Formats: sequence, structure tokens, C-alpha cells
Amino acid sequence: MGIGSAGAAVVGVAFGIARSVYGLTLLDIRQKLGLAELVLGLIANATFASHLAGPLLAGLMTP
Repeated sequence: MGIGSAGAAVVGVAFGIARSVYGLTLLDIRQKLGLAELVLGLIANATFASHLAGPLLAGLMTP
């Protein structure tokens, strides 16, 4: 397995764990901070978009 594949696997595992933890704590976050479901959905989508944008930008920046 190459370094790129290993890096992708690490990011995938970390992202999966983070999404699971966010989902498990979502009810508490919503109650304590008083955030609407729309706002919480936007937060989740922003993290997903950042994980997509990172590799794309890295690919553009490599020679």
C-alpha cells in the first residue's frame, strides 16, 4: 500500500469516527446551545465539504 492509500485510509477512519460522535452528541448539542436543526445540518455539511475540498486543493497545488 502506498503512502497516498495509507493517508486516505487514516482520513477515512478519522472522518467516520468524527461523524459518528457528532451524531451521538447531536441531541445534547441542540438542547444546550439551542441551535435549530438547519444550523446543525449546515455544520455537518461544512465539515464534509472541507474534507472534500482539502484533497482537491492539494491535488491542484502539487506539481
